Amino acid sequence: MIMLVIPVLLAATVLVTSSGAAVRSADSPSVLVLSASADRVVLSGVVAEGRAADQLLRVTREKSGTRVVTDALDRTGSANPALSDEKLARLLDMILAPDRGPAEEFTVLLRPESGSVLSGQAAPERSAEVEKVIRELLPATDLVNKVGPPAGSTQSVLAVTRFQDSINRMLQPGPGITFGLGEPGFAGHGATLASRLGRLLTIAPASSIELVGHSWAAESNGQNPAELAKARADRLRDELVFQGVNPAVITTRGIAEGGGAGHPTVDVKIK
Repeated sequence: MIMLVIPVLLAATVLVTSSGAAVRSADSPSVLVLSASADRVVLSGVVAEGRAADQLLRVTREKSGTRVVTDALDRTGSANPALSDEKLARLLDMILAPDRGPAEEFTVLLRPESGSVLSGQAAPERSAEVEKVIRELLPATDLVNKVGPPAGSTQSVLAVTRFQDSINRMLQPGPGITFGLGEPGFAGHGATLASRLGRLLTIAPASSIELVGHSWAAESNGQNPAELAKARADRLRDELVFQGVNPAVITTRGIAEGGGAGHPTVDVKIK
């Protein structure tokens, strides 16, 4: 087990991709996240309750074969899904192809209006095939391909070492992933460090990631300390998912500390 403890300063709100008004508006498609590995498929995102969401889940189960399917859809939104069930079926056919590599993992973050992200680990030719299908399904959407080499390959080992070194260097002089005091946004090198942590976890996937948020009564400014602590953990979770980390392996919880204010933190425990 690797224990990575990273201090995080004040992240009291979640990303717009999980609960923001832009995602939930009826004028734009919702965000959809599809994560697939050798034995599991996770469907998440914010969608409206109804037949469209049910159809997405049905298609996912039909196409996933013997893989465990996790329904993580948030059905409290008001927008149409970012992808129809027919298009999702085609995407799953490509991602779950019989000749796929045993170490392949893909996470597709579909945001038709603000850009989509393809991440995970796969051979370059397979990554290009999946990217091509996404561009055909959503031709008007900007797509960033962040897929890295399969775990265990020489490229993967070098990439993991490089990211670990860069994270350690950034952690040495300061408290870690920093946020502006009393503000929801990253401050200093916080955004860069969070991004590198997410990238590390996509090229070296973990079996479980526990995010434990902390808050102090003296710095809660009238907010519920326990809710503030949990919100910090949720904020970092959303950033990791945005980078392509499988949401099924992430759990979050919050701990309210008594007494005076200390460093607001989120502990990251990786197995």
